[in-house]
Amino acid sequence: MSVKVIRKKERLTSQWTELEVYMDDEKKTAIYGHDSAEMNLDGETSNLKVKQPLSKSVEKQVKHGDIVEISNSPLMTYSFYLMPIILIFIFIALSADLLSFWIVGIVTAAYIIFMLSIKPLQIEIITEEGHELGID
Repeated sequence: MSVKVIRKKERLTSQWTELEVYMDDEKKTAIYGHDSAEMNLDGETSNLKVKQPLSKSVEKQVKHGDIVEISNSPLMTYSFYLMPIILIFIFIALSADLLSFWIVGIVTAAYIIFMLSIKPLQIEIITEEGHELGID
């Protein structure tokens, strides 16, 4: 009885971050880069928990034979690409004397708090017990 965990190939963070994989609150393995791991289940179902260092964890109930894909949430991806746009706006506004430094501090703090509050990962079950979802 096993579950396969696959890390989706993405540009954002998959090359340089580690995923810690827990099964029923017991650390089983770590996934680096675009690797995958297969873990044995103790019972019929288990609670899969995945987390990155310095971020919130995500959990999902899995069964024997499930293939699970771990990826970055779309909100995390969009907010990461929004950062250069915010920086360009701030530099243009500061050079035109439209903003003061305390407003820049508030915008920066709000962006950091927003980034820390979202869940960076999502878990999606690709197949259940050997057959693909959506195919009847």
